Amino acid sequence: MPTRILAALILHCALATAAFADKFQDDLNLLAKGLPRDAGEIVTRIAQCNHWSSGEAHDPARAKEIEGAIRKYGCNTIDRDEARLRKRYAGNSAVLKALDRAQIL
Repeated sequence: MPTRILAALILHCALATAAFADKFQDDLNLLAKGLPRDAGEIVTRIAQCNHWSSGEAHDPARAKEIEGAIRKYGCNTIDRDEARLRKRYAGNSAVLKALDRAQIL
């Protein structure tokens, strides 16, 4: 009986994690939709950098995955890139709102 409970718990956690990942990606796609291409890319990078930089490296494989994502999304230059984009779109409230929302996605 305990084995069934453990299996059910593992399955539940796996499904919940997948659902969260899908929701994050859906929310991110919706946030970037309709923005100029460069703005959508920065919004995506901001959200992804925040997501990956808050991850915990429980083992070497996870640490490598996090490091790879941080490189992939250019997290080391995201602040500078965001500032440049904010200046470029200073009069575009949709872009500025999306940039703000990406911080808390």
